[in-house]
Amino acid sequence: MNRIVGKIILALCAGTIAFCGFNIYSYYDQMHTASSSFSQLITTVKASETVSPVSYEELSAKNTDYRGWIWFDSSLISLPIVQTEENDYYLKKNLDKEYSLGGTPFIDAANSMTDQNLTIYGHTVFMDDSNLVFTPLRKLLDQNTYDQNKRFHIDWKDGIKTYQIFAVCSVDQSDDSWNYTQNIFQTDDAFYDFVHQAYKRSAITSDIDVAATDNLVTLQTCAELHSQTRIVVFAKELSK
Repeated sequence: MNRIVGKIILALCAGTIAFCGFNIYSYYDQMHTASSSFSQLITTVKASETVSPVSYEELSAKNTDYRGWIWFDSSLISLPIVQTEENDYYLKKNLDKEYSLGGTPFIDAANSMTDQNLTIYGHTVFMDDSNLVFTPLRKLLDQNTYDQNKRFHIDWKDGIKTYQIFAVCSVDQSDDSWNYTQNIFQTDDAFYDFVHQAYKRSAITSDIDVAATDNLVTLQTCAELHSQTRIVVFAKELSK
C-alpha cells in the first residue's frame, strides 16, 4: 500500500513539475512573441528628436486606439501607445487587438489628451534581463542609468514632443495615498505640491526645474511580482 501511495505521489509531483515547466516555457514563448510583434512595427529609419521610428498615419489607420509612439534616444524603450475607455483592455492585447501576454502601453482612460499630466501604464515582465514593454523603467531608479536616459520622445497626432525626466519614484500603493496620476490641477499651488511630492519621493536627484505652465507625462510599471509597489517616472515637456 505504501509503495502504491508513494508512486501516486511521485506521479503527481512529476505531473506538477511538467505542468509548471510548460507554463514557464509558455510564458517565455508568449513574451518573446509579443516582443517580436513590436519589433516588426519599427521601420529602418533611425529615430531622433525630429524623426519618429514609425508612421503615425499608418498606425492610426490600422488601429483608431493608437495615440502615439514613445522612444528613448538610448533605445531603452521604443513602443506604441494606445487609449480606450477601459484601462484593462490592452493589458493582454497587442496593437492588432490580438491576445498578447505583454499587452500594449496605454494612457489612463481618465485622461484627456489636453490634460496637464498624462499617465501611461505598461507591464513589467519578470524574466531575467528582460527589456520587454516597460520593464526597463525599473533601471531608472539607479542614478547612473537615469543620467544616461534623461530624455524620451513621443510622436503624437500633433507632432513629436520631447520630455525630460525629473523624478523616478518607487510608490507602495498599499500604504501611500498619494495620487500620482492626478491629471488636472486647479491652482498653481496644487501643481507645485504635486511636483514637490515627486521630488521628495524620488530615488534619483535632478536639477530640472518644473514650472506651473509645464505639461507632464507620467510612466508607470510594476516593481515586483504580486506587489502593490509601482515604479513611477515623471517627465516634463520641453519647449522647442
